[in-house]
Amino acid sequence: AHMARFYKQSGMWRPPNYRTLETGVTPLKPSKSNTVQPMSEPVAKNINIQRIYLKDASLETPNTPAIFTLAWEPQIDVQVNTAVAALADNHHEVVLTTTLTAKLKVENEERVAYLVEVKQAGVFGLTGFDDPEEQQAVLAAWAPTQLFPYVREQVARLIEQASFPSFLLQPINFDAVYQQHVMQQREQALKESEGVTRH
Repeated sequence: AHMARFYKQSGMWRPPNYRTLETGVTPLKPSKSNTVQPMSEPVAKNINIQRIYLKDASLETPNTPAIFTLAWEPQIDVQVNTAVAALADNHHEVVLTTTLTAKLKVENEERVAYLVEVKQAGVFGLTGFDDPEEQQAVLAAWAPTQLFPYVREQVARLIEQASFPSFLLQPINFDAVYQQHVMQQREQALKESEGVTRH
């Protein structure tokens, strides 16, 4: 199983530029060799969305109804995490977990207005992705992009049912966030290797 934290937001923010990964059938380039090899059919890259489903959802409003009497000037913290689990026959479950915490400041004290958590999942079938890094990019960036609209709908519905002012999650560029995550991992690995070399 793969678990990584990709995104954290606190307070007001501007939505990032949003771009999804392009998908479709793309033949792999034939390998070069000095010997003549028989022609073979190119392997096609395909992504099949088998199922999208709500895995878990929760809402907590610990300070109601007293919280309704306060001025609505919340500090909203949003955290998004992605978990990937391998299944059989080149299928993977991707779970996008989104947690929102809205707090109001009363004098020198913070009070939680609501805490919402939604786990939206999907089963994705991948064929033709022989490169592990390319496959990971699909699962960590493209798949969460497909799940995010469902998360946004569930979050808005739960907040509305709690009778709080509506809140709309802004789009997230999972592709850019994933690339940043990969760069951070590489930098960390480089620092660790340099530390071992010095010793």
